Amino acid sequence: MDSEAIGLDAAADRRRRIPVTLKEPATLRALIGMLAEGTYVAEPDGRIIDANPALLKMVGAENVDQLGEHSIDTLWPETERRADFVRQVIERGSVTEFELDVQRLDGGVVTVLDTCQAQKKDGEVVALYGVLLDITQRKTLEAQLGQLSVRDPLTGCYNRRYLRAQQPVLERPSYFYGVLMLDLDDFKAINDTYGHEEGDRVLQRFAHFIIRNKRADDILVRLGGDEFALFVEVVSPENLDIIANRMIENAPHQAPIAFSIGHVYRQPGETLEAILARANAAMYAAVKGRQTKDDARRTAQDDEEE
Repeated sequence: MDSEAIGLDAAADRRRRIPVTLKEPATLRALIGMLAEGTYVAEPDGRIIDANPALLKMVGAENVDQLGEHSIDTLWPETERRADFVRQVIERGSVTEFELDVQRLDGGVVTVLDTCQAQKKDGEVVALYGVLLDITQRKTLEAQLGQLSVRDPLTGCYNRRYLRAQQPVLERPSYFYGVLMLDLDDFKAINDTYGHEEGDRVLQRFAHFIIRNKRADDILVRLGGDEFALFVEVVSPENLDIIANRMIENAPHQAPIAFSIGHVYRQPGETLEAILARANAAMYAAVKGRQTKDDARRTAQDDEEE
């Protein structure tokens, strides 16, 4: 047998001696060390006593000893939820994908899915073995997508979907508020004359005008087209009048275009649909009133010219 063949046989023999199954402790240690998911061993009360590098990185610890210096409450700010999770693990033997917040040692918070199994000896739980999957980015993305679904992409205002979601709140008997309905005057002429891009810019500027004149807690909704509704929590119709009048007074030097506004105060037990209908009627009454005044002014001017 030549030297090359002998070398190949020796290499094969070495490979056979290297543990290559999950039953081998060395293989398990290497695998756990490479995992992107955090793994841990904890006492029955939930205190972590060992962890892999991924978990240490997740919580911002340099080593297990540093992790052990911090109390359970420090790592798990949702103390009651974490205690409930540990209780379920002990009672059931295992729990999969339980969502929890973990507080990093630098004060930041990550959201994880904790899958845990109870290790028993002589019928008693002696340890908890768990895997943590960091879903912080997923939760952030879900929140962003949730915001996009209830926001008008052009103006950033809430949309009708948000309004439907808030309907139970807006129809609570104890909720006192008013609605300002706002509609741009001659908006169609802007689109026809200058194009839809300019029309979009006008809508954006008009939304900014309302935001500038509303309070932080007031809810601005773009109902569609050039129609907006502002929900204002106030304790009396007089307070609603003040807010509406302030917006009207600021319009000449702040609003990008003339608009009509109508406002109504919620009646006891009134539904969302009903108050929107009344606000819309009040807005159209304002439009009609303005048109009547404009017609009267033009008639007076014609009479003067004659």
